[in-house]
Amino acid sequence: MESKNILLKKKEFILNNYLSEDELKSIQPTKFLFLIKDEIKTLLRFYSKKEIHLMINTVFEKDLSLSLLYLFCSENIDLDSKSDSKSRAGVKDSKINSNAKNIVNNVDDLTNNTLDFISKNLPKK
Repeated sequence: MESKNILLKKKEFILNNYLSEDELKSIQPTKFLFLIKDEIKTLLRFYSKKEIHLMINTVFEKDLSLSLLYLFCSENIDLDSKSDSKSRAGVKDSKINSNAKNIVNNVDDLTNNTLDFISKNLPKK
């Protein structure tokens, strides 16, 4: 499974550069999740949080709770996607505002044209 390869590579990297096997097993769960934050972010594009939870527990031989993973993702990973959507929404809002200004100008022109037409074509008393 390709996704497990990502986690296995990260495990090897952590063991070779930062922690021993015992330290990895005894590290606090939230610190551990911060170590693999980028991998979680990548996996979230393709898998559910529940599937990622199972992968993490099997590859790293940990016993992380699913609720902790959900909380971690909501506080640390989902924020990035929300900020992206907010910036995109800002672009859409500016386009809508410029379109609204054009519509208002068109309505004003239409009103003026209508008044001119009515004044020219009304029967005179």
